[in-house]
Amino acid sequence: MRTRVLILLLILAVANGRGQTSVTAVAVDPLAAGRIALEDGFAAMAEKSFKDGLASGTLSEAAASAARHYLMESLLAQRKFDAMLALLAGWSTTGVVPFDFDVYWRATVLHEQSQYGEAAELLLPFSETWPKSRLGAPALRLLGQASLKSGNVQSAVEAFKSFVEKYPQSDDASLNRLDWGKALILQQEPKQAIGVLQPIMLDGDAGHL
Repeated sequence: MRTRVLILLLILAVANGRGQTSVTAVAVDPLAAGRIALEDGFAAMAEKSFKDGLASGTLSEAAASAARHYLMESLLAQRKFDAMLALLAGWSTTGVVPFDFDVYWRATVLHEQSQYGEAAELLLPFSETWPKSRLGAPALRLLGQASLKSGNVQSAVEAFKSFVEKYPQSDDASLNRLDWGKALILQQEPKQAIGVLQPIMLDGDAGHL
């Protein structure tokens, strides 16, 4: 991590004109710098980098789309919910972001503010409305979590089950199975819960959860 931080500081120093180096291509890449900062826990630094990149107007469409997503993550890490909603309002009005992006992040804010029922309601039609969305997996998992926390256990079970069926190779597959098993136990279905949790135990993932 220390090496990554030193690299990040070098990139930012060059980008701000405080040094000279031959790695100009790297130095002017705010997306790369922002991602390093975000991954290493420097959310405020990441936020600035993503904002600077978007303001520069030099990012490709794909890079700008990624920057907006990571900017939301950096703001979420700092619990800057008002800032997230303000950005979403502006982006949605100008058509900068697609509707699925807007819905997912608004639901995320609601969930983080403990408005679980409202978050679940917003996400319920997500999979059918945007079946090919890149946010399909996290949206479905968030639906399950919000439903479970709001007391709608059946909806949570359906969401967690659907996640496993649609995204079996996801990095969150084991955690999702664990939540699915918990929901089944709450439904008084221990046998089904054991069946759901068994792949985790067989894969040896249970000890890491």
